Amino acid sequence: MDSTLKGTIHRQREAIARTLHEPIAQIAGACAAVWSDRAQLNEVLMAGCGHIPSCGALFVVDPAGRQISDTVSATGAESADVGRDRSTRPYMREAVPAWGFLLSDAYVGLVSHRPSLTALHVVRRDWELLGYVGATFISKICR
Repeated sequence: MDSTLKGTIHRQREAIARTLHEPIAQIAGACAAVWSDRAQLNEVLMAGCGHIPSCGALFVVDPAGRQISDTVSATGAESADVGRDRSTRPYMREAVPAWGFLLSDAYVGLVSHRPSLTALHVVRRDWELLGYVGATFISKICR
């Protein structure tokens, strides 16, 4: 890949990260306040879903990568993923930068079988790591 294309991709990823960081950070902050209550976590995710451009779904995982919320999208909440081990997914294997936000590299979704990205934001309370809010984005180009 030539350096011009790499630079363009890097700049676009930075722009996407800047766009996504603040709304996901707000959701993460709200999740910290209700961390031990799955129903309230789901409410926070439902309320925040519409504020994240092109978001396919939101979910919350504990530090080990085990999902503790429903998978929430604009169409509703799916409880089947509660307890799902996401620790081996590509976005959970990347190091989250010090600023607490990660936009994953592209990967192929397990269910969609399409190119996907996941944004993760650290959830903390008094500097204690509680877990992460994840927001998935699935390509609509490849169907």
